[in-house]
Amino acid sequence: MQIECERDGGRSRMTVEGDLTIYSAADFKQQLLEEIDRATAIELQLGSVEELDSAGVQVLLMGLREAGRRNVPFELTQHSETVFDVINLLGLQSQFGEPVVIPADRSQA
Repeated sequence: MQIECERDGGRSRMTVEGDLTIYSAADFKQQLLEEIDRATAIELQLGSVEELDSAGVQVLLMGLREAGRRNVPFELTQHSETVFDVINLLGLQSQFGEPVVIPADRSQA
């Protein structure tokens, strides 16, 4: 997993690439908490996430909770098909305040 952070004023845009799984969750959690501590808003761009497991979902939920406690807006954007599928499978759209989003590259059945 790779994370690239861009800051624009107090807003932090974190682009996550690769797998967000049990193997990378601890590192991701640490980076996310550090960004929440210093940011006025967090945007997680998840368009390049290839694998997402329950540990990765737990970190996303923890980030949402911690950002909420600190009144820091927290947004997931550019969902990959994998992220879309996991969020829908677990019924977590409302947790993240997400509308139902269908990735642009998803084929119609």
